[in-house]
Amino acid sequence: MRELGHRFDALGPGSDDVEISALADDYIAQLGSWMRDFDNALSGSEKRQAATLLWLHALENTTDQQKRLLMEINSGLESNQ
Repeated sequence: MRELGHRFDALGPGSDDVEISALADDYIAQLGSWMRDFDNALSGSEKRQAATLLWLHALENTTDQQKRLLMEINSGLESNQ
């Protein structure tokens, strides 16, 4: 799991679509079930507001390439439900 974090942190202007897609696939393969469980745990209306706040915080504090990764992970999780 640390490797995923290091790869996430390393994403920047030199990162291409292939690198981002490969990392998204690895995130989903290693953490997909946990991410789905976490999302389900935050499914109530009050909890959904907390999830939205976390998501906005993540998007405000990431590089453009990291944002693309997060969006790709989210899309992959939704399509694999």
